[in-house]
Amino acid sequence: MNKLLEHDFLSLEEASKYTGFSKSWLYQLCHRRAIPYYKPGGKKTFFKKSDLDCWMMGNRLASFDEIAVEKINELSNKKS
Repeated sequence: MNKLLEHDFLSLEEASKYTGFSKSWLYQLCHRRAIPYYKPGGKKTFFKKSDLDCWMMGNRLASFDEIAVEKINELSNKKS
């Protein structure tokens, strides 16, 4: 895994190890244009680590506690 941290771009196999997703799932995501990727010369697929990090963090779901606090804050603001 340390070797993955040494460079900015990852091959499909490296991206699979980095994200924990199978290579076939990453291919499907690429085909659907659901994940950013690079294909220099139209051949091998590469991923930029920072793109993968942003993509993986892009659909954060709030915890029940966070939702409850947000609702309490909304209610207290309406009363003011």
